[in-house]
Amino acid sequence: MFNKKLISLIILITTLFFYKAAFALDCDIPVTGENAAAPNITQIVCPFARILNLMILIVGAVFVIMGLYGAIKIATSWGDPKGLQLSQQTWTHAIAGLAIVLGFFAIILIILNILGITDYQSPGDAFEKIMEEIKKFFTETSGTGGPVITNP
Repeated sequence: MFNKKLISLIILITTLFFYKAAFALDCDIPVTGENAAAPNITQIVCPFARILNLMILIVGAVFVIMGLYGAIKIATSWGDPKGLQLSQQTWTHAIAGLAIVLGFFAIILIILNILGITDYQSPGDAFEKIMEEIKKFFTETSGTGGPVITNP
């Protein structure tokens, strides 16, 4: 019993204090001083990527909480068929929510493959690459009568 508690404590400490920041994105947009400029189209990605990273964290936490809640419902149902059915529905909803989020990432990957982007490293980087491809498309078609976007 002591070994299980010790291992659990070690895992807790390592996850709380020795974490690695993932999907970090530099979103500095200078608005004053010498480098002040209007934000360009690729800087729309920064707030969107931050919101996306926060949503990933929230969805993961909700998925774990719903899974634990379903397990508690099974444990407290004492063989009651209605309680078992309710806990099964809880797990079904948790898995459906996770599937929706994973589907969102699948759509992003499909868009990246359609645009021919293969060198992304994180969701924020992927969105930035998509915006760069869209900007490149509009600037390259400016000579053919297409829309023109000047470099801000």
